[in-house]
Amino acid sequence: RNTFVPTRKTARFQTEPGKAVFDAGIFQGERPVADQNLFLSRFHLDVAEGGDEVEVTVEIDPNDTTFTAKSSKTGKTQSISLRADETRLTEEQIDNILRENVYPSKDEFPAKPNEDD
Repeated sequence: RNTFVPTRKTARFQTEPGKAVFDAGIFQGERPVADQNLFLSRFHLDVAEGGDEVEVTVEIDPNDTTFTAKSSKTGKTQSISLRADETRLTEEQIDNILRENVYPSKDEFPAKPNEDD
């Protein structure tokens, strides 16, 4: 949010000992709980079972967003790109999100402008 495009951000995550897979869900939205946002995709990366550090990089440009995860112990890399035109919300989806989360009362929901005027 409020970031110039194109941009690139990297974060590191530690996996639990005994886990052989780093599993990441990709969501669109600003709600504090992931399940309240729009699910876009998921990707998996095989990691070292004794605990591993995974570096996740997100690159955003006007046409797509690329997620890359790299295991520090195995050197394996997994990437996924999401095109902006394929993941954009429809007007109906935006209205539903506003009704459910922002304007729960029907009286609060803003009326659409009359296109005849």
